[in-house]
Amino acid sequence: MSALDQKRTYAEHQLSPFFTPESGRERDQIRHVGVWVEFSMLPIWLITTLPLWLVIFIILYAIATLYVAVRYREVRKFLAGAFFVSSGVLSYLWQTGTSIPIVLPYAGTISIETPDISGQRAVVHFILFLLCLYFGFFSKSNEAAN
Repeated sequence: MSALDQKRTYAEHQLSPFFTPESGRERDQIRHVGVWVEFSMLPIWLITTLPLWLVIFIILYAIATLYVAVRYREVRKFLAGAFFVSSGVLSYLWQTGTSIPIVLPYAGTISIETPDISGQRAVVHFILFLLCLYFGFFSKSNEAAN
């Protein structure tokens, strides 16, 4: 191994404690112009630059959506189907090893969803499917019990 290769290996190891030259590519990393760069599902600059009013709006919108899902049985039935399809598509992307670029208008590709992230999301969506399936179709409603 030449001195240049040793320096490159050391520099790559400093970027990621999980990098091994034998593996070539590690989870949550991408090789860009000869340098390994770690990335997450959402870049930190996107999270930290969101205005406070937008964060508050997103939280309130999520709470309102959960209220509607809990209150109305038909919404849970719809969500069961949506989560079933979503978990199927995400598991397919995970099994085939397909990466998905996350593209924003006027900003271009801001991140890449790796197959590992798709697999994790598929598991979460399948659990949500089972919950919505049970509470949407099989559980007795409070009104029928009274």
